[in-house]
Amino acid sequence: KITKVIDKFFEGKNLKYKIIVDKSKGTFSAILTNKKKLDNEFFYTNADEISDFNIYKNYIRFKKLKSNIMCAVLESKEGKLILNKKEKQIKRTLIKSNKKKYIDCGYKFVKKKILKNIKRKKLDKFENFIYDDYLNNNKVNYFEIKKLPLRIDTPKDIQRTKKKIKYAK
Repeated sequence: KITKVIDKFFEGKNLKYKIIVDKSKGTFSAILTNKKKLDNEFFYTNADEISDFNIYKNYIRFKKLKSNIMCAVLESKEGKLILNKKEKQIKRTLIKSNKKKYIDCGYKFVKKKILKNIKRKKLDKFENFIYDDYLNNNKVNYFEIKKLPLRIDTPKDIQRTKKKIKYAK
């Protein structure tokens, strides 16, 4: 049913997309299970979040930077990431710093080839791989979003999101 809703939303738009339906536990598990079905570059999103940003503009930036991974980040006091704005990279996970802090927002442009670098089999979140393993030896680029994504994770989140979308029209 959800694929019909997505198809209707994109109807008439000049956009190539592929929907992979999977019943694995978590999005990252679904990616690993369906690796062969993925294009060489793909856009990863948490399935329970909605945000407003220019996906095309950020994809062009991903290509221009020749990134393997480019993650959406948002400034947050609870953040554990800091940025190297000159290099357009997530510098490291935060230990203690007075610099601005950022959180990962669940949107990523990814080159499939990085999935070969996964050594641990028990990863439940893509972020664990990116920030615990991959970032240690590779660059991770970022793009900033300005608002926290709307969540549709729980019934309370769904009601809040419905209200915000209704008032935004």
